[in-house]
Amino acid sequence: MRGIISARILKEFEQELKALTGKEIHEYFDLVAGTSTGSILAAGVAMKKPIDTMIGIYLNEGGKIFPEDKRKLRNIIPGGGGYVMPFTQYPTEGLKSVLKDQLKNESGQLAKMREIRDPILMILAYDTWSRNTTYFASDRDDESGWFLDNELWEICMCSAAAPTYFPPHQLTRTGKHQKDVEYPHIDGGVAANNPSLAALCHAMLMQNIGLEDIAILSIGTGITNHRYKFDEVKKWGLLNWAQQIPDIFMAGPSEFQEGVAAQIMGFEKSGRYLRLNYELNGKLAADGKKIINQYSNEHLNEAMDDPTQCQSYLEVTEKYLNSSDKQGKPIKEKIREFIQRNPVA
Repeated sequence: MRGIISARILKEFEQELKALTGKEIHEYFDLVAGTSTGSILAAGVAMKKPIDTMIGIYLNEGGKIFPEDKRKLRNIIPGGGGYVMPFTQYPTEGLKSVLKDQLKNESGQLAKMREIRDPILMILAYDTWSRNTTYFASDRDDESGWFLDNELWEICMCSAAAPTYFPPHQLTRTGKHQKDVEYPHIDGGVAANNPSLAALCHAMLMQNIGLEDIAILSIGTGITNHRYKFDEVKKWGLLNWAQQIPDIFMAGPSEFQEGVAAQIMGFEKSGRYLRLNYELNGKLAADGKKIINQYSNEHLNEAMDDPTQCQSYLEVTEKYLNSSDKQGKPIKEKIREFIQRNPVA
């Protein structure tokens, strides 16, 4: 559900883009990439869908994707033993229904990956059979793009199959080679929760261009800063560590990949790299105990599966967009400068 943060930032970027150039966001980028919930947003941009429609997915369809009864069941404390039951996964029917409804072509048919050409779309997911990351890029040829005839909703299902939340999605290989071979995929975030580095590499191969010809806009879903003390972590067993897969094990690679991509691009001072994201909770409250959000001055729920928090995320993101960075530069000014320094070709 925190994808609504990214969607609202995307909307702001497009508003500034239209004001400066008259262009929509799908006309500005040559390549859009996404992982997990970001795969749905990237697919929406590539399909030229209005940003408000994508925001509406989270606001109006969240309860279908994450049913309340299942969410409550996941948080039952059996026998008062002090631990949660993480074994209940969400049914995929809700997510599948939403994706099928949203990812249709102009003819009203379910869009296939090979139909996405302008901009090029890249989605990442992890193949648990072949034990590697699958780069679902819509500009692949028929040999390497064995997935091009798969429907786009299925590609997004692969990337959004977050461990402990959804079961893997089984993708059948189509095309001339190895027909009917099935590959189970899980959330690409286990390998590349931030797709910036993968997108950078792919962009350089698209037309054999150099770094000086590439600009990257990287958008996050909010930074989690929950602190775990040594005395707490040292007591964790298998069950406790399993519960931290989405938080610790996927956040670590994301931070690393973001840092590497930023260094390669020369950070924001290069004018060709812009990262838009904020800490969900990073400010110490007046009581000296509670960690709160710096924009709302309240603790912001960091759950990834609670649709009731979407409005709060929107309100806080609005305040973030109207704020300034640590150096005092307004966020909206940074967006305008990025667009002006990287004009539409």
